[in-house]
Amino acid sequence: MSLQTRDEWLFVDEVGGFCTFIRIDFNRQLYGQWKVENKKANKKICLVSCTLPEDGELHFICEQALEVSQISERFEKVKESIRKQAEFGMNEYIELGDSESVTGRVSNPSIGQNLAISGYIFQLKNPPRAVCDHLPKCALKKFRPFKKRRIIDLPDELALFYPSCSTEEQVKYLYTWSQFAVYLETLRFVLGAQVEFVESDTSSCFPTDSLVLLQCRDQGNNYVTLLDFPNSLNIHRKFSCLDSTFKLIEIEGEMVDKLLNGPIETRRYLVVTQNNPNKWSKYVIDYDGNVIADLF
Repeated sequence: MSLQTRDEWLFVDEVGGFCTFIRIDFNRQLYGQWKVENKKANKKICLVSCTLPEDGELHFICEQALEVSQISERFEKVKESIRKQAEFGMNEYIELGDSESVTGRVSNPSIGQNLAISGYIFQLKNPPRAVCDHLPKCALKKFRPFKKRRIIDLPDELALFYPSCSTEEQVKYLYTWSQFAVYLETLRFVLGAQVEFVESDTSSCFPTDSLVLLQCRDQGNNYVTLLDFPNSLNIHRKFSCLDSTFKLIEIEGEMVDKLLNGPIETRRYLVVTQNNPNKWSKYVIDYDGNVIADLF
């Protein structure tokens, strides 16, 4: 049990001195190391959290066997909770018809015009999707980023859609976006995690599958990399950003809006390219598209 949060945790496994725990509701996972060697002693035993310091120490209470029916029932409750959370999260995504207008606020005619989705600026809640100009409009297709894996297909209410007239290059670009978005999401569960980049060859600027992230200068002359842009409806919530060291942080929507309202000529762009499924390279360009070489 965590004395700070009063949550109960179940011991799962220990590998290489690191223990895995799952909360009693099966809704969170925790990693850490035992303070003492004898875990079977009839006394309180503590575990130091490596990833979630707000849980502090976990104190051993007792050994308890769980019936299969108990586990199954809890998993069903967790599955429904996850589905509801995911549905709520999908409601925050920008609808396809509004996608261009949201990006238009931060677009730059000198930046990224040769991308698969021309001029697209990266946003977690506004994926890069082509706009259908046909009449009547083409049917929509469900985006399946994990179709090569053996997992259950997402229900329609939790899926992204794109026009069926999208080119193969545009669909691949959406896939690249999803890979980077998932990578950023995994960092939320690691305390103090930073996005890790490898050096980039700037001689071949703007491959068509590059992701372009907007950087704005704050009052301390540091650059913040924005991952979403607020509007009048969501300006009061927090937004994910990367600080000047590429650490994932959250700042208030009003602050993001203030950064966006700064002089546009001070804006910079972080150009990110996928080298392989787990490696991303970067370089930075100024508002006119010139590479800022002294950052490396």
